[in-house]
Amino acid sequence: MEETLYGSFIRQRRKELSISQQELADVLGCTPQAISKYENNISPIYLEILGPLAKALQVDITSFLLQKSEKNNDLADKLDFDRNHFLDTLTFLREQRLLTQKALSEKTEIPSFKITKWETHKALPTVSEFMHLTEFYHLTYEELYFGLTQKHPEQEEEKIVSSEKKAKNYRKLILPIGIALLVLILVLVLVLVFLPSSTNVSSSLPASPLPSSSPASSPDSTLTSPPIGLETVVITN
Repeated sequence: MEETLYGSFIRQRRKELSISQQELADVLGCTPQAISKYENNISPIYLEILGPLAKALQVDITSFLLQKSEKNNDLADKLDFDRNHFLDTLTFLREQRLLTQKALSEKTEIPSFKITKWETHKALPTVSEFMHLTEFYHLTYEELYFGLTQKHPEQEEEKIVSSEKKAKNYRKLILPIGIALLVLILVLVLVLVFLPSSTNVSSSLPASPLPSSSPASSPDSTLTSPPIGLETVVITN
């Protein structure tokens, strides 16, 4: 896979911004000789300096790779290239698509030993390989470069910690809820055991006799009998 040459674009853009090789070297943390090698296509552009170089030349990463003097986003100004996160993202993308290293190699025509080196953090893809992978995964150059396709490992760790806290809270709730259920079951059992026995006791008791009615209390006797202690007085002429 042939590498794209960016020397002419770097020189052209540097002169448009009136930046010297020394000033550009200071920004990138290298020597003016290294800048000269980049501009003369003696040394290739590495992924680790792609972001800082695009930022220094005031273009976005996509515009730099397409060699356009444009700036359509400021991600290179806000984000830094994280080597480990980038390589983890490559593994994540392959596994997300259920591809083996061999299958990915066959589809991208990138040797499998290179893929192994990436995923074991022993090497980085070249710029051309990076562009090829971006097209294969249907991403933008910024998305793959900054690993915006998955959460940062620190965010994943925070998510795991949060899940563990929730699990602990659930475990704390399970014990009192379980005790309450056991008490409720015990009460129901006691009710079912003693309720039939109390019903049987009440049904076995003899019925009390009803009071008998006396003649004096009947309505007829009260109407026909004279009051007690009174005598009939017969008046004769």
